[in-house]
Amino acid sequence: MVKSFIVCFWFLIMKKNISALHIVSRITAASVGGYIFTYGLSAFFIALAVVIGAAFDQAQMGFMMLAILVYLAAFLWAFSSKNLTKVWLILFGGGGIMVVAALGLQSLNLAGS
Repeated sequence: MVKSFIVCFWFLIMKKNISALHIVSRITAASVGGYIFTYGLSAFFIALAVVIGAAFDQAQMGFMMLAILVYLAAFLWAFSSKNLTKVWLILFGGGGIMVVAALGLQSLNLAGS
């Protein structure tokens, strides 16, 4: 398994003139950025559903099932996009903004209770 990964990594670097830093950056953006984006999106929509009036358990279960598909889409998009800067900005920036928005919604919900 490791040997095949090393061979693929070497092939990408040597055949397409892509730097190792570029590949590591894309892998980091896909895995960590995809996780942050998915967490932010799930937290925001769960908080929004609770504010609207849905039960927390139902909102959490529904959006966590959707989160698997969101993470897969973000992960695949991070590798298929041509602009690495846009990938970093959308995944990390968008995820961070949604986490802050979810915290705001949760604090409004707790203050209203």
